[in-house]
Amino acid sequence: MMPVEVIAYQRICPTCNAKFYICRSCDRGDRYCSIVCRDEARRKNRRKSSATYQATARGRANHQKRQITYRKNRQLEESVTHQSSSSEKKTVITRRPRKLYFPVRFDRNRSRACCLICKCEVDRVYNFF
Repeated sequence: MMPVEVIAYQRICPTCNAKFYICRSCDRGDRYCSIVCRDEARRKNRRKSSATYQATARGRANHQKRQITYRKNRQLEESVTHQSSSSEKKTVITRRPRKLYFPVRFDRNRSRACCLICKCEVDRVYNFF
């Protein structure tokens, strides 16, 4: 039985310009080398689209309505100078941390390139940007 050739795509992260490889079996159209870079790009994109929307007449009107409601609610709130001494225990909900993965050009124990996701050794690399 012949060994199966592992083919990977070389990508460059648009956020940090890191080079990384993804094998064909793990390829899901990933553009970013990590969740950190993906989230940073998403924040920038949302900020830009929000600013574009705020510049329109409809965006300004919605912002004005939100501010009026916010200011009314602030006036209704009681001003508290001291914390209460209630014996109630507050429940804190924590989120499970996401699994972060970072670009790996070469595995330290291997001389060839490896997949970012499954860490398999790559036989052939195609440039795919």
